[in-house]
Amino acid sequence: YPIAWLMRYCRAGLYTNHDCTRRRCVTQLKNTDGCGAWRSKRSCALVSELHGDALTRMCEGAVKEILLAAPYVKQRVIDTLIAHTKSTVAITLFTRWRPEEIKQGVSDIEVWDSLVSRGNSTCFLRSNLHAKYYRADDSRLIGSANLTSTALGWSIVPNLELLVPWDTGD
Repeated sequence: YPIAWLMRYCRAGLYTNHDCTRRRCVTQLKNTDGCGAWRSKRSCALVSELHGDALTRMCEGAVKEILLAAPYVKQRVIDTLIAHTKSTVAITLFTRWRPEEIKQGVSDIEVWDSLVSRGNSTCFLRSNLHAKYYRADDSRLIGSANLTSTALGWSIVPNLELLVPWDTGD
């Protein structure tokens, strides 16, 4: 579905509850409560807190382009990454805005507004996207962390996620 359709219907809460995957329209990671009994919440926060910081540093160092691919994207995170990115750097976002996920609040359609306001940015929708891949020029991070505060360690009780540098051996 075109972005304008999603914005209009998701913001108004007006959409039919059909199976988007059959039509290959737009877009997911489970949200966990805490880190489980085997690890304290504090130690979990220390593990995942670095993900948002690593992604921010990667954006700060970009010179040409940034590619962000994640099914769940929150506006606060995108605004933070934009604030740490030079205006001359092109940003490309791949996500999967499913109407039901936007209605549930796992993604923010206002991300589109942030990208349009910034300029030099593009957004692509893919209904079956599950990858979490981030690239700034030659730096890459890959793992399980979506572009949400909980996944990146910027919340009181973050998820236990993976986001590791990926060296292609170039």
